[in-house]
Amino acid sequence: MDEVIDSQVVNLAHSLDLIEAAELKAELDGIGQVPVKINASATRFVGTHCAQILISAAASWDISGTSFEVVEPSDEFSQGLNQLGIGQLGNFIPEGKS
Repeated sequence: MDEVIDSQVVNLAHSLDLIEAAELKAELDGIGQVPVKINASATRFVGTHCAQILISAAASWDISGTSFEVVEPSDEFSQGLNQLGIGQLGNFIPEGKS
């Protein structure tokens, strides 16, 4: 019988600034390669360091064939990624939110 693994939920901070980057990386590193849902509903600012960490994590999860998705992205989160020139990255942001 296949083992069912629940998704791990990561609730992003209000401000994804340089100070938050180390904490975000440590949290994602500590999860391992299990399905992850990134809750971005409270995020109001996305800095380049945290954006880079999220992109790297999304790529790592994709390579391992494990689900990595952003759920409930705030408008500011989506706009922040767009302002950084990232926009919608595969399934990183749900349709219609970029």
